[in-house]
Amino acid sequence: MTDIEIANGRLHIVIEGFVHDPARAIKIDLDHEHYRALVIEVADPAAAVHAINDAVRGLPAT
Repeated sequence: MTDIEIANGRLHIVIEGFVHDPARAIKIDLDHEHYRALVIEVADPAAAVHAINDAVRGLPAT
């Protein structure tokens, strides 16, 4: 099932089945992309956020 809504002037599309356990979900805000955010389920949210932040800090400035 797919839910589509507009909230705060933004289009939100929720595709059921990609996140089974909301407690293990993280949201990644995207800049300069077609989508504004990516919500995914991971085994260890704290470790995933830490790893992503470390990787982003290592990118060259744009």
